[in-house]
Amino acid sequence: KVLQLLPQRVLTQYVEFEKQGQYAACIKLLESATPGSLNVLSPATMVNGKPLLVETVLQLIVGYSGLCLKNKQGPVAVKLITQVIDCMSLALKDLHPGHRTVLEAYLYDTALSVCYYMPQDISLSERAESFFQQASERYQRLGHWNRYCKCCLRAAAVLYSQGSLSEAEYYTQQALKKLADAPVSSLLAVTYQNLAVHTLAQSRIADSVAHVRSYVTLLRQMPKLGNAWMQQFDNTQWLVLKAQELWPAYQQQMGMRDSQVL
Repeated sequence: KVLQLLPQRVLTQYVEFEKQGQYAACIKLLESATPGSLNVLSPATMVNGKPLLVETVLQLIVGYSGLCLKNKQGPVAVKLITQVIDCMSLALKDLHPGHRTVLEAYLYDTALSVCYYMPQDISLSERAESFFQQASERYQRLGHWNRYCKCCLRAAAVLYSQGSLSEAEYYTQQALKKLADAPVSSLLAVTYQNLAVHTLAQSRIADSVAHVRSYVTLLRQMPKLGNAWMQQFDNTQWLVLKAQELWPAYQQQMGMRDSQVL
């Protein structure tokens, strides 16, 4: 839809940049779009009154960010998503308020995902908490509870990778609270699986085993998931139960008592 607006010469250059993974250069070429500039990374010069085209370009950038991560071009993904986040208030000015809220949540959530895959980027990692707060506030305002829960799990994964174990567990518990009264789902099973990991990492073996039992019970009530999913669940169960088996010997070796762990 967007590329059809470009002159043929510019379109040829766009496709060439895309093949080379030069996605920021692709977006800059959208300044030549027929109805005016659609370069959302430079919103001060953007065309007015074209919200659907602006939305399409933003979706392009989210897709390009994912491609960058897949193709081991993490720094490019970081640059793209941070540029969009930092200037999106102007880029989204023509959108309907409700639709704008949806896109803002989507972009902040995408930024949170990039944080997970690029933990070595310190400046981005420092903004992860803000990205989560911005996205989750919008999801709650919209009543998009499944997306809110997934956002909580993403934030927890980022915090876990940063070594903030108790905070990671807390955000996962927030997702569990919202899902407690919801129908049985794979998302609920994954939430319990993640809690099993978070509590195991904090040496709370009994809690970890309880969470494993919860998701195993859920899986029995659901149609069987794909092999890749089931393998992850089985791996977690095996590791937690093995940790439970070895825990008494470890306590004895380290001279620990149960009260010390608690």
